[in-house]
Amino acid sequence: ISEFRVVQNRFDTEVGGSAGGALSIITRSGTNDFKGTVFGFYRADGLRAKGALEQESSADLYKGQFGLTLGGPIVKDQTHFFASLEQVTATSPILFRPGGAYASLASDLGHPYHQTLAFLGLDQRLSDSGNLSAKLDYERYREDNFRVGGVVDISSGQELNRDNLNLALGFVQALGSTATNELRGQIGKRKYDEPPNTSGPSQWFTGGVTLQRGGSIYGDLLGEGTQWEVKDSISKQ
Repeated sequence: ISEFRVVQNRFDTEVGGSAGGALSIITRSGTNDFKGTVFGFYRADGLRAKGALEQESSADLYKGQFGLTLGGPIVKDQTHFFASLEQVTATSPILFRPGGAYASLASDLGHPYHQTLAFLGLDQRLSDSGNLSAKLDYERYREDNFRVGGVVDISSGQELNRDNLNLALGFVQALGSTATNELRGQIGKRKYDEPPNTSGPSQWFTGGVTLQRGGSIYGDLLGEGTQWEVKDSISKQ
């Protein structure tokens, strides 16, 4: 991301259908020079102080976040690319704290997740007044022990598996010195599922206030679909 803008009121007509707000994002683009970055962040469990509510045998907390970017010309002054790849692997403790007669079952459970993010952008200069762009985004996300914690036992948790792919195309044309036409389209495909940690009936004690265990009441949630959008806007100074 090169820059972003949050709009909460006075929407432009192109985002007038939004009820609460709009987020405008500009992605980075390549230049006539090859440039890249490599970055990394790692936090080990031994580098932190345990929280006041954690047990002595608390689950580990760590985070590793690594990635790289690269951009440059395919044809100087005409065609440029920009690509990025990022991998996040982390885990944190979840505080399982049942009440009443089940308070002795309290423990700190592991909560790991893995995320892969990839981006590829191409920009083509058609003329002094026209530009064509294509942006491809991909996300793969995996999380264990989803919906666990509080009075919810690990047996009543779920996995969270999510895959998103989005392609955005744009054509920007200057119409003289005071007007610009922007034709943009995008298509996105999403898929997620939330399989339960265990099968069998769900068990709630004291109406779910002191302990919840067994199969998740949500079942194996599934979601899949494709969405697309095309819009054309003309702005004039």
